[in-house]
Amino acid sequence: MRGRLAAIALLTLVIYGRHLGDGYLADDFLFLSWWQEGIGELLRRVTVDANPRVIRPLPALAWGLSELPGGAVIHHGLSLLVHATTAWFVARITARRSGSREIGWLAGMLFVSFPLFTEPVIWLSAAPDLWACLLALAALDAALPRPPAMEARGTGGGAPLPVGRERVGEGTGVRAAILFALSLLCKESTVMLPLILLCLAPWQEIRRPFVALSAVALGYLGVRLLLFGGLGGYLGSEGQALALDVDPVRFLRNLMLQVPYRLLIPLKRAGELAPWLGLISAVLGLAAIAGGRPWRQPGIVAKAVVVAVLSAVPVAAFFSVDFDHENSRMLYFPVAVVVVGLAAAVSRATLFRVSTLAMIVFWSVVAAANGRSWSQGSREVEQTLAVMNAAQQRFPTGATVLIAGHDTWQGAYVWRNGLAFAARRHGLRDDLYWTLGTAAVLPQPQDLGHTVFEIGVGADGRERDWTACQEALWTESLSPLGQAGFAAASQRLDSGPIGLRRPSSTLAVEILAEPNQRFGGRLWWRHDGIGRFNITDSRRFELFPGNRRSVVRLPDFLESLHEIELRIETAAPVREVRVVESADDCR
Repeated sequence: MRGRLAAIALLTLVIYGRHLGDGYLADDFLFLSWWQEGIGELLRRVTVDANPRVIRPLPALAWGLSELPGGAVIHHGLSLLVHATTAWFVARITARRSGSREIGWLAGMLFVSFPLFTEPVIWLSAAPDLWACLLALAALDAALPRPPAMEARGTGGGAPLPVGRERVGEGTGVRAAILFALSLLCKESTVMLPLILLCLAPWQEIRRPFVALSAVALGYLGVRLLLFGGLGGYLGSEGQALALDVDPVRFLRNLMLQVPYRLLIPLKRAGELAPWLGLISAVLGLAAIAGGRPWRQPGIVAKAVVVAVLSAVPVAAFFSVDFDHENSRMLYFPVAVVVVGLAAAVSRATLFRVSTLAMIVFWSVVAAANGRSWSQGSREVEQTLAVMNAAQQRFPTGATVLIAGHDTWQGAYVWRNGLAFAARRHGLRDDLYWTLGTAAVLPQPQDLGHTVFEIGVGADGRERDWTACQEALWTESLSPLGQAGFAAASQRLDSGPIGLRRPSSTLAVEILAEPNQRFGGRLWWRHDGIGRFNITDSRRFELFPGNRRSVVRLPDFLESLHEIELRIETAAPVREVRVVESADDCR
């Protein structure tokens, strides 16, 4: 058993060990900034003054590790440890429910290698999901009945297998309740654990733990009602809890159709590999089903489906896993309990073991590949901070410095709301206003070069000052290379392929609208018909009264393009869109 547990830890390190050298990203800088202001300020920000309205104090304490030498390394190491330990609990509970330590080990390895877990495991701000799941599984382990005897069962030999049951004592219920309470102090996503427990064991064997867990859940909800005047979480414009605004059809569609589709093609931006990945996933999945023969236990499978729904209910209003796996942290707890729920329905046939081992290898390779975007995002943060530090003395007091960086990069969070906090943490000038964006959001382009500047990192990783480039885009007559017309009432346009009159690697998009309007929007682009429109390749723009146009500079492309495809989402219709060649100052 120790060897198999060591294998779980080793696989975790193989898949995610490269990320021990990654730095902090996006929202991480908010928590680090609050920690620097004092532990009281940090705890206030994750409890009574949290936005969204949540109670998550326990994971926040880990931000104190940032004070140690190599703080980010220690942080990532802790995340890997929590992930491996969670997989160990998956293996432990699964072995007990299935009567097979081998099936338990396979379940733990599957959980470690699950290819959509890069977000919760690598992004340090997702630590509440990891800790909440770990403690909830520990509570489940304490609540489920323990077999008193060991004997061999099934085929394939191996170690003695636990069979039989004994009634759970009162102390086990108390321990489970304490662990569940700690889980809820990490994240509210595990609040349905009492009902999940009902699906995993007969009532007579879990009566006391169920009552204890239910009391904790009700007490926790009562505290939220008193503290927030409602359930809290994300709030709408009128102060209502958005968690209650659930579209059941959309939720079930995303849970039962969207997630399996993501698993069918689990690699981010798979491109031409998508059909082959889908074929491999289908063959291995069908082989595992044929070998496991879960249809022999339809009741257990039905309960596992119920468990899947119950585990996702706390995030039902927001449940979705994007094309680049954004929001996949919502899957962490549901996947754990669904694996546990299905354990008792599968057999240990050779076909099941072989296909599951092949799936573990396949998923491990894909999960390692999916993590690359997080390392790329980490490098962008480091390079951009170095550029900001080198350039800061050039700017006058009170200047606005626009940073042409990424909000996300292929599903990995890069800056989000963290740029100004990162500047403060790294001791950059506090008399400058550091913000993420480009000159396409400015109301007065004539301020460029005086009180507003735009800098960032070029495709070659070096410092770029795009201020003069943006001035030229606003003032010079630009050479049109292609054009897309808009319907007068359209607030979203997919242009289709726009053929360029001549190849170019330095492009901008000129957006024209009626005068005396102010509205914003987002421009998306893609080329060569590859992939989908995604937030990585997009930029915001604004149009103001008196300015009939906005010019969005696209990042330099590695090769000259012959055609490009655009999408524009706006709060009001635009009149015309032109693809132009960037000014000489942009080259």
